[in-house]
Amino acid sequence: MIQVFKFVKGVDRVNPSRLFNFNVDRRTRGHPYKMVKPQAKKPARSNCFSVRSVNSWNSLPADVVAAETVNTFKSKLDNHWRALEYSPSPT
Repeated sequence: MIQVFKFVKGVDRVNPSRLFNFNVDRRTRGHPYKMVKPQAKKPARSNCFSVRSVNSWNSLPADVVAAETVNTFKSKLDNHWRALEYSPSPT
């Protein structure tokens, strides 16, 4: 997720649109950096980084994705994942 954040925020000098397709429909729930998962026509493509990371990225809350720096993102991501790990399951 850290690498996806770096691509999206422009920290790494890679054009994110070459790896990911961003959702242009702004009416979606969640954060404004939602991505569209590309269809993998071959099994090898489904293991590609740009396909595997979309679901995890889209499931992040807006406050995590909106972090200003990589370190802030790391901290918020850790807190988010810890909260998921320790959240009580509904019975």
